[in-house]
Amino acid sequence: MTAQPTASAHISGASGALSNAADPRLQALGEWLASVAEPFSLDLAQWAPASADASFRRYFRIGSHDPAHPSLIVMDAPPPQEDCRPFVHVAQLLDEAGLHAPKVLAEDLTQGFLLLTDLGRETYLDVLNDDNARALMRDALDALIVWQKSSRPGVLPEYDTALLRRELDLFPDWYVGKHLKVELSEDQRATLEGINRLLIDNALAQPKVFVHRDYMPRNLMPGQPGTTGPGILDFQDAVHGPLTYDVICLMRDAFLSWDEERELDWLAYYWERARKAGLPVEYDPSKSLQVYANGAPRRDGATAEACPNIQGGVNFFPTAYDPTTGIAYGAGIEGCSDLTVEAKSPEDVAPGASTFTGGAAAASGAQTGAIFSFDVTTGKQVAKIERPYPNYAGVMTTPGLVWTGEMDGTFGAYDAKTLEQKWSINMGGTFSAPPIAFKIGDKEYISIAAGGSPVTTFGYPELANRPAANVLYVFSL
Repeated sequence: MTAQPTASAHISGASGALSNAADPRLQALGEWLASVAEPFSLDLAQWAPASADASFRRYFRIGSHDPAHPSLIVMDAPPPQEDCRPFVHVAQLLDEAGLHAPKVLAEDLTQGFLLLTDLGRETYLDVLNDDNARALMRDALDALIVWQKSSRPGVLPEYDTALLRRELDLFPDWYVGKHLKVELSEDQRATLEGINRLLIDNALAQPKVFVHRDYMPRNLMPGQPGTTGPGILDFQDAVHGPLTYDVICLMRDAFLSWDEERELDWLAYYWERARKAGLPVEYDPSKSLQVYANGAPRRDGATAEACPNIQGGVNFFPTAYDPTTGIAYGAGIEGCSDLTVEAKSPEDVAPGASTFTGGAAAASGAQTGAIFSFDVTTGKQVAKIERPYPNYAGVMTTPGLVWTGEMDGTFGAYDAKTLEQKWSINMGGTFSAPPIAFKIGDKEYISIAAGGSPVTTFGYPELANRPAANVLYVFSL
């Protein structure tokens, strides 16, 4: 359903009677509406075609004497070509999520008739312009996040290989073959198949959420007074599938094109809000293709949040590996950065400068630390413990233990299997170098250096006055 009118007691272009001898379905529709007219105060003399879409469905607008809904929408979806049940089901899911979609007021599923609330005349496609695009698209992204957060398996059909394949085959079968009347060569078909396989594999590998499948401006309507978010239409084909599908559908609409700067702004907005809402949009270094829109900084000097911290979850902090167990260990920063990009010319860069960032970076929110372990064979995380401060020391492993120093002066040993802390001591100074194990004769030692160049305190006042003296601590085992 791609258009609906503003509420009005007068229906533009209204016909005098809902009957047509040449249209048996229109006659049946009129009889059904007469049977439900009283509860909704329908004015059967005020009706007109509302819209149609790329299916057998058609829509009519009908008047009502009830000031709460001066007009309503009637869907005619003739069986067996159409099935109203998915529409009714998804409309209920949207309503349960608190989103603004047509409500089903009355239904006759056998005949394929639905009486719906009227969301208005104008779609995003009708009203989007340079002045309102940012606000409207952000509203659409906020609503999409709510829809995705309400997801659960087993409720909607799966967006599986067969369905993805059917949709991708529309291009060679209908556009290339029937419209262009071109036959692809064997090499072209092989190339296309490789692209399709890549797309299908990536879609199936993504986290699964509710997917509208046509989440685009022509199926969204500006919010009305008393409503939250945009009106959502044409949702009957919703499935359970890849997280990024609807986001890209909104940006890469067939009827509208946006410049890269706008797309990056909206994608960064979605990523930031989705991450904070708990959606699985985190960066996965094990995958060659990421499943989220990277929180890229804006190009207008505004600030964008990027995760992990600009220094990386693990950057120059040494990791460790135990070849007897196949487990790798690391420690790093748990937090995000606020990035600002500034336009610079070559003249702005000082001669001999060692680095050029093109902007600025600052910690965003709380910055903590973590120690973690991974099975290098499977790539799966084995254990992880949160630590109160970011880690600049890295880790070292000895049989059965993992060692690290921390910014508050704590030096400790952790169980290599569970990462449970087994021993610790606070030496007072800041640790920003890794522990070292060595042996003299039959005696084993662990050493770690403290002090050195000051590092950021990440806003923790208790770290501001750590002793800066350079000290080498040596412990015998």
